[in-house]
Amino acid sequence: MLKRLIGFELQLGPYAVAQLRVLAELAALDAPSVTSKQLRMYVTNTLGNPFIEEQELGSIYEPIAASRREAKASEPVFVVLGNPPYRNKARGLGGWIESGNPAASQPAPLLDFMPPKAWGVGAHTKHLRDLYVYFWRWGTWKVFDDAEADTGIVCFITIAGFLDGPGFQRMREYLRQRCDHLWVIDASPEGQQPPTDTRIFQGVQQPVCIMLAARTSRADPDTPAELHYRVLPTGHRDLKFAALEALDLHSGWEPGASGWRDPFRPAQTAQWASYIPLDQLLWWNGSGVMPGRTWVIAPDADNLRERWHRLTHTKSDQDKAKLFSEHSRDRRIDTQLRDGLPGFSAVTTEIKNETGAAPDPIRYGYRSFDRQWIIPDKRVINQVNPTLWALRSEDQVYLTALDDRIPPSGPTATFTALIPDLHHYHSRGGRVSPYRRTAPLFRTSLRASWTTWVCATATS
Repeated sequence: MLKRLIGFELQLGPYAVAQLRVLAELAALDAPSVTSKQLRMYVTNTLGNPFIEEQELGSIYEPIAASRREAKASEPVFVVLGNPPYRNKARGLGGWIESGNPAASQPAPLLDFMPPKAWGVGAHTKHLRDLYVYFWRWGTWKVFDDAEADTGIVCFITIAGFLDGPGFQRMREYLRQRCDHLWVIDASPEGQQPPTDTRIFQGVQQPVCIMLAARTSRADPDTPAELHYRVLPTGHRDLKFAALEALDLHSGWEPGASGWRDPFRPAQTAQWASYIPLDQLLWWNGSGVMPGRTWVIAPDADNLRERWHRLTHTKSDQDKAKLFSEHSRDRRIDTQLRDGLPGFSAVTTEIKNETGAAPDPIRYGYRSFDRQWIIPDKRVINQVNPTLWALRSEDQVYLTALDDRIPPSGPTATFTALIPDLHHYHSRGGRVSPYRRTAPLFRTSLRASWTTWVCATATS
């Protein structure tokens, strides 16, 4: 067994702990005496180029490099298990999986997860630049793309965004082509940022899933893999652990959607992905206002004026910076801007030197059912989204909704006449689409499309 068990770890701390855990398990099984040197466990970047490692280490380390190279590149592997790290906006951290090896004419394996331009989801492919996606591609490359041994299993517990995100359509198609069975376990039925005691991993706020992708000798690339789906019980994590201990692969599973690019969800919820996306119905789609600091928003205007007065009349620059809530990469008290918010007078005085009264606060769509006030001053708002401010008027209406996942329950969209916050829809992101009263053709198409969209949503 030891000859067939291989471990890769980038950091020395977890690597040492893993060795101790394996040795302790062997001792508990009364196995013959084993030393750490006999374990096939390596300090290495799993995502690194498996074909050139010996060039980097030098000849003195060639025995170690050869062993690692054999494990990472040439040795057939039938099972890959893991809990990969999660990190979005990880462009440039995917190593060989992301960049390939141009010198050897080796394309990046990640390209097999990239959807074609014709699919029209290019804006969402940024979500593929996540560490857990890189590890999914490494595991599937190692198990399913090996010419000698293309049967096996990849089983990861990871962030669940790939299950239904539009940017992951090609990844889902790849898995349906390479496998003949896919088992998906929704480990976060509570959704985004659930109570801590309900989480499989207490520090992970995003929804998590377990997926087992299996390929046998009967796999047919012209037939989509059969998808099996189940949800762990809501509530304390102990309930989830008990359910995991009791499950098997033969009962208690819902049939999943069967289309090549369909979400990895039960067939009935996968219908959501077949509806026309909002960004194809409405003329513009973007993020809401991102203030970047909480003090510029309040339930009443007088409170905001008091905060402004306290900020601008503080003598110490250090205290003023603290009250202002400076951002290292954005607005500071000495930031000088050339313009202001569309529709408002431009004030170029730095906050550091500002002594005047606060701009008149305006009503603000903080959350779907929470109208507050905001200081309409570009100097104190990190990311204003000028399109929304330019369209602001007494006749404007903004629609806010999700676009990166299926709403688990409740309304699928909300409307506001106030300029909306980034988290207006439900406190965890969303997109904004303004209704522009100056576009009569748009109004006509919106009325026709909206009737269809509401009816389709209602049936879901």
